[in-house]
Formats: sequence, structure tokens, C-alpha cells
Amino acid sequence: MSTDAPSVSKGPQDRQRWFWLLLLGLLFAGAYAQTLWSLHLRWTKFDESYSHGYLLLGLSVYFAWLQRHRLAGARLAFNPLFVVPLLLGSIGWCLATMLGVQALAQLLLPILLLAALAA
Repeated sequence: MSTDAPSVSKGPQDRQRWFWLLLLGLLFAGAYAQTLWSLHLRWTKFDESYSHGYLLLGLSVYFAWLQRHRLAGARLAFNPLFVVPLLLGSIGWCLATMLGVQALAQLLLPILLLAALAA
């Protein structure tokens, strides 16, 4: 019984993929730093009910790592269809931040991240 995983290329295309993912991550962190910081503060208060945030983030990264061979085969291309939810979510995040509705701004972050990755 052979369980050979597909080979993951290490060529220029793989480096380009990592470059774009790193750039997207830095842009995302810079744009939504205020809300990311508020999540960090909430997740590090171990006497509250949301202190499991880093555990869930770690599990998400672990499960993505398990699917890395499948994800490596994904084709990188710009998809303008996902720009619409990204723009609408960003407008909603801006409004929530201006109005001081921190919970809504935090809830919009996963939607924004998924839309940015999909675009």
C-alpha cells in the first residue's frame, strides 16, 4: 500500500506564490491592525470566555498544513468576483470601527480574509 503524496514544486512559481501570500498577509495585518490587536487582547484574557482564540487559530493553521499538498496545486489567478464582498466587508468594517462596534469589526475579519484570499 503506497501513500505517495504529490510532489510539491520548489521552483519560481512556488516562490511567487509565497511572495504574494506574504504580501497579502502583511497588507491585511496593516489594514486591520486595530481590530487584530483588540482580538489579541481579548484572546489573552484567560478569565473570559474568548480565551480559546489562539487555540482555534493554531488548529486552523495545522489543518491547512495537512492540506498543503492539495493547496499547492491550486492555481493563482485574480478573481474580480470576490472583490465585491471584500469591498462591502471593508466598508462594513470601517463603519463598525468608526461607530465603535468592536464585535462587528471582529466578526467581519474572517469574511475579509477569505474574500482577500479568494480574490
